[in-house]
Amino acid sequence: MTTPRWSPAAEVPGGAAVDRADTTERYDLWWNRLWNALPYTAFALTVVVALARVGAPLGPRLTAVAIVGVATVWHWWWVTRHPQWQERVPLPMLVYFVGLLALTAAGLIVDEALIVLLVACFAISFVVLPGKFAYLGVLATAAALPPVWSYGDLAAPWHVRMTLFASSAALAAGIGFAIRHMEAEAARRAEANRQLRTLLARNAMLSERVAERERAAGAAAERERVARSIHDTLAQGLAAINAQLSAAEAELDLAHPIYRRVVVARDQARESLREARRSIDALRPSALESAELDSAIEELVSVWNERHGMDARFTVTGRPFPLSHDAEDALVRALQEGLANIHKHSRARSVSVSLSYGTGGVLLDVGDDGVGFQERAVPRSSFGLEAMRQWVRDAGGAVFVESAPGEGTTVSVRMPAHTSAADEND
Repeated sequence: MTTPRWSPAAEVPGGAAVDRADTTERYDLWWNRLWNALPYTAFALTVVVALARVGAPLGPRLTAVAIVGVATVWHWWWVTRHPQWQERVPLPMLVYFVGLLALTAAGLIVDEALIVLLVACFAISFVVLPGKFAYLGVLATAAALPPVWSYGDLAAPWHVRMTLFASSAALAAGIGFAIRHMEAEAARRAEANRQLRTLLARNAMLSERVAERERAAGAAAERERVARSIHDTLAQGLAAINAQLSAAEAELDLAHPIYRRVVVARDQARESLREARRSIDALRPSALESAELDSAIEELVSVWNERHGMDARFTVTGRPFPLSHDAEDALVRALQEGLANIHKHSRARSVSVSLSYGTGGVLLDVGDDGVGFQERAVPRSSFGLEAMRQWVRDAGGAVFVESAPGEGTTVSVRMPAHTSAADEND
């Protein structure tokens, strides 16, 4: 029988290869069920032949049916009841086959109808016996044929019986070899299907990573565009306003009625300019472009420390593992926002930043020893904290704030492990 052939390389994306693999596996399953049903089919056919011989004595026919019943129970116990032995464990299957052959030979002495079951033993030997033991089963079955043709109506000359032995053994061995070859081919197809499924799953994973990187690149490009727009318009305009107000302040006398208003306007312009520049920095997490997350955070802390002259320390615990681009961007932006709030509001002398990797995910802690605030009260930086929560929430994480008056503030950002990027080598 010619089995369907297919080539994974010829399949097109979109599930066609998987459908073909499923069809092949269903075909193999159907073939295995057919072979497992063969012995029971032989038992049933033997009973039909025994009962159909109307002219034969009733006693031997009923005895033959009883022997077939015992053979059926024998097969059920050794093969159906213990499928893990079939074609795998030699000793139990040898015991089974010798017992089945003995029952068949005993039944042939009683009634000739069991010749059907004897012929079926050729195929059964390849169904149940492992490896080369199947060929021993063929020889044993073929050896049982000459005595059948040595008595009664089936009596035949010696050379005819020997020819029958040799030809039946050779034919059954050839058929069995073909069966084993088909089984090996089926196993090869099953392994090919498994490898195909693995390859398709990996391709899907890689496609998702490519899409994620494209989304991340698009988001980064959009952030860069917005940052450039803020720098070229809002920041430049605020810088010009600040310069004009500073010039006006220098020209006005302290007693001038609008001097105070000019000073207030200048301070507001400076604060707005600082906020605009902070927004530009937040939109450009450039440290991630050429470094891992822990290295990027360490660089940001070091630059911030040099810029503001604070005692800022950074520590990493656990074994680092990659996160998704959105998650890493959210952590960097949260750190930038946290450091900006510390500089503006905390009056802190020292700052600690820690990045902890664990089985549950990644934890970023940004703490200071500044003035703190009541947790239930809305701090001045509430807008920045809300923006931080939004960035982290969009990436799948959460933000927690702990603070008390005079005891400093700690901002914790937790990013769960399911946001980690898939390892391409898995």
